[in-house]
Amino acid sequence: MKKIFLLISLVFIFSSANAQWFWQNPQPQGHTLNDIYFTSPNTGWSVGNYGSIIKTSDFGTTWDIQVSGTTTHLKSISFWDMNTGVAVGENGTALRTTNGGTNWT
Repeated sequence: MKKIFLLISLVFIFSSANAQWFWQNPQPQGHTLNDIYFTSPNTGWSVGNYGSIIKTSDFGTTWDIQVSGTTTHLKSISFWDMNTGVAVGENGTALRTTNGGTNWT
């Protein structure tokens, strides 16, 4: 009985020592996301808490962080075309981009 307990303990210790932590959801910024908008099957943006804006160009496989310039929780995002869009949030925050999210003002 002691041998079985020792074996199980060693397996647990070995597997715990080799554990690796990484962000799984939501990637890549770690804040709650509140809205998503796609302008094409491949290109979309998502907004969330603490001014989070992320963009995908490959149908959501990878996401790039965009600098919003605010820490206000953003609640909604919409685009008129691939370049022109608006993100809105708490306390009357409204951000606009005219270059596909490279800059938000």
